[in-house]
Amino acid sequence: MTYNLHKNTSENRFEFDLGDGSFAFITYKISAGIYLLLHTEVPEVPGGKGIAVELAEQTFSFLRNANQKTKIYCTFLLKYLGKHPEWNDIVYHSPEGE
Repeated sequence: MTYNLHKNTSENRFEFDLGDGSFAFITYKISAGIYLLLHTEVPEVPGGKGIAVELAEQTFSFLRNANQKTKIYCTFLLKYLGKHPEWNDIVYHSPEGE
């Protein structure tokens, strides 16, 4: 099943409506114009169906298309990014000395 990404600005999260009253989401904060991706959560019931991976890919695609940079603090997203270096162009790297 394919889900549509929604940027829920009132909750500061990118989310999928799973159609059963539950949501999968990535929480974020924006600091100095950079999206800080903090936490990924997928309800237990649909877990194991690749929802977190699809959520990561759609969120990264959204950020790339919006020409936005991100810092990753979520362990799931850090592991995902380690296996998918094609998204490294959207990761913000601090200048030396910052």
